[in-house]
Amino acid sequence: VARRMGDRKAVAAAINNLGLLLLRGSDLEGALRRFEESIALEREVGNRAGVVASLTNIAEVQSRLGRDAEAVRTYEEAIRICREIGLKYGLGICLNNLANIQAKEARLAEALETYGQSLALRREMGDRIGVATTLRNTAIVRHLLGDFGGAAGSLERALDLARSIGQPRTVAAVLDAGGNLARLIGDFAAAE
Repeated sequence: VARRMGDRKAVAAAINNLGLLLLRGSDLEGALRRFEESIALEREVGNRAGVVASLTNIAEVQSRLGRDAEAVRTYEEAIRICREIGLKYGLGICLNNLANIQAKEARLAEALETYGQSLALRREMGDRIGVATTLRNTAIVRHLLGDFGGAAGSLERALDLARSIGQPRTVAAVLDAGGNLARLIGDFAAAE
């Protein structure tokens, strides 16, 4: 419909959404092709927020494919655009995802700092699901740094927030992270 009407911005969004469906179905290469097609259209029509969405999705696929250096560059481009256009919501997401890669690469102090930037933006924007997600991620890094009390506090705040907004997937993710961390420190009763 969008193509027939000549709405290229809507076409780009639809292609991006197709990429998300492919990503959820684990067709990473198919998703990447759709996101690259979407970003080309977003750039043509000058939709910089759409470019950020596509870049974020491209970086997610790159990371899942083990191409973390590419993903970092892609997130950095998205972060630059977010800052230029004042897209705080997108910036919070990109910083969180960049910190995930930093944590995966064992750059834990850097990841903790980047999560902190994301957390501040997500709080400012009122993104409670994002805050809960970033708190969960922060807990994992704090645990890896040996800050078990800080990890427990972050998980507790994340769980309280996820429960207060009735977000079962986020509650499950926080509980899963808490159980994994408890097992790692040998608290098997808490892990269950």
